[in-house]
Amino acid sequence: STVLNSQLPNTTKQAFITLAGNEIKKQIAATPKDVRAYALGGSFYNSFGQYTQAIPFLEKALSLKPANNTVLDTLAQIYAQLGDLEKSKFYRDQIKK
Repeated sequence: STVLNSQLPNTTKQAFITLAGNEIKKQIAATPKDVRAYALGGSFYNSFGQYTQAIPFLEKALSLKPANNTVLDTLAQIYAQLGDLEKSKFYRDQIKK
C-alpha cells in the first residue's frame, strides 16, 4: 500500500488506518447487509498486514454471500500468512472454478 510504504511517520500511518477503519465501520452500520462494505473492510486491513482485524470482516462478507470467490481467496491467503494451512486449504477448496 502507498501509505504503508511511504516515508510518513508510523503515528501518521496508524492515524490513517484508524480513520479509514472507522469510516468503513460507519458504512457497515449504515448498510449492514451490504457484502461489499464487509469485503472492503477485510481487504483494507489485509492490505496493511492486519490479518486478525481483516478476518471478522471477511467472514461476515462470506456469511452474506457464501460463493464469493474473492473473499474465499483472501481468507485462504490470510490463513496461509498466519501459518494455518488447514484453514487456508478449507477456504481454497470452496473456491468455484
